[in-house]
Amino acid sequence: MAAEKAIGKNGMSAPPWPWVFPFDDAKLAGYRALVAVRLNQPSPALAAFAESLTSAQPAPKQRAAVMLEVATAVRQGGELDQDASRVDEAFRLGCDALKIGTTYSSERVVQRARRFRRDYRGPQTDKVREFDRHLRATLI
Repeated sequence: MAAEKAIGKNGMSAPPWPWVFPFDDAKLAGYRALVAVRLNQPSPALAAFAESLTSAQPAPKQRAAVMLEVATAVRQGGELDQDASRVDEAFRLGCDALKIGTTYSSERVVQRARRFRRDYRGPQTDKVREFDRHLRATLI
């Protein structure tokens, strides 16, 4: 609530330094999405991600990190609804993010991918096994 008021009051003014990015509605939605993922609230997380991704595309490593957070929300929703196809979709997204992370040698993305996998306790599907193969390849 306070963040929304601050954004509305200050508008979209330019940041004081060129390396600082403006805090706007999309950035606020991104933080809302991350909090919802941490609270295991997949529906609000996915809605907030949709709102946050209306802005410009992030750089590849940042995009991979966001993809893993979206994959986590999709996986959480699939687990809650016992929807194996959504869990598979989550692991497909996670696999795509992991490929970007390894392409750009991003340890942060690989660590998030490990956390994504560690948090899943469901059945082994083809998509989960494919993700595991890519994750093991990062150790070699």
